[in-house]
Amino acid sequence: RSGIWYLYIDKDWDNNGKFAPYETIAITPETTKNWHVHDFNFTEAGKYKAYMMLDGVVQGSTYFELFMDGTAASGVTTTTTTGVTTDYYEAANIIFCQAIDDKGQLTGISSQYYLGSKGSADVMVYLTNSGQPFKAKTLYVEVYDSETYETLYDYDITLEEDWDWVKFQQTFTTPGEYYFEVYTSDYIYVTTSGAVNIK
Repeated sequence: RSGIWYLYIDKDWDNNGKFAPYETIAITPETTKNWHVHDFNFTEAGKYKAYMMLDGVVQGSTYFELFMDGTAASGVTTTTTTGVTTDYYEAANIIFCQAIDDKGQLTGISSQYYLGSKGSADVMVYLTNSGQPFKAKTLYVEVYDSETYETLYDYDITLEEDWDWVKFQQTFTTPGEYYFEVYTSDYIYVTTSGAVNIK
């Protein structure tokens, strides 16, 4: 698609899972290509998040960690099985519903919820790797607004490596359209949900 794209790079400045702006770059890709390569010179080690936007809509995003002088790799504690990549999670999926029992049976599947008189909506989230174990001990969840791409909630989920599904609850207090994005704690992308609408 033609137009000016923006590459946003955020950094976890305090190493606490909270990302804040690091660099913003305007990019004009070649209209005859469906890919783009951009060189950027990082000067600081750390955890980063990068995402591309066009017309205010996020087109893609990723997390990564940089080490300078080849120093940090040996000192990093990984919680994901060695050799696991994003491709391993290609069948991962998120489903929203009202309840999930201990056997993974879902009740009241829906993508629309209402705040009601109490001013909040509780949504159960079912994350599955379609029968394959997650091979991770920690997953990182980020919930963001579909219009502003502002992260409203983020948290870790602890699990066993042989689990192939997990459930958790998200409470919303503001109307809007939201997406869930999931990574392992080593910033390996797992999946992005469809939209959940809160009215």
